[in-house]
Amino acid sequence: MENTVHEMFALMVDFLRSFLFWDPFAAVGLSLGVEVPFSGSSHCIATLGSWAPYVLLLCMLLFVYSTLIGWSYYGVKGFDYLFGGLSERLTGSRKTAEKFYQVVFLMVIVLGTTTPLALIIDFSDMLVLAMSLPNLIGLYLMAPEIKRDLLRYKP
Repeated sequence: MENTVHEMFALMVDFLRSFLFWDPFAAVGLSLGVEVPFSGSSHCIATLGSWAPYVLLLCMLLFVYSTLIGWSYYGVKGFDYLFGGLSERLTGSRKTAEKFYQVVFLMVIVLGTTTPLALIIDFSDMLVLAMSLPNLIGLYLMAPEIKRDLLRYKP
């Protein structure tokens, strides 16, 4: 039951982050007829009044904080799934893997906030590339089976 409560809380954080923090600003931008990328949000909101950028700042802070909570939770669960058994065999507790992940997570947050943005974007692009290569290899290897399944499929 405890895991279910934590998972529901994490899902609720994702819901709040998406629908309550950003959707109202998207609605304001669309209602004003302004189609701008994310960086133009402050321009859209500034048309509402001098107080509006402060609301945007608050929403951005809540968005960032809730993202950190969600990624931390899902990261701990994934890391525990991959390395919790090893940690339990080596130290007698799965908590060691959890604490290790949390320390690395905090160090990456500090590193990310002190690194130039261009370097962060380049690094994230390389990670996307690194994630796509195994998927492309898997698709290539599974192509004959996928072809057989498509030929058997009758809508």
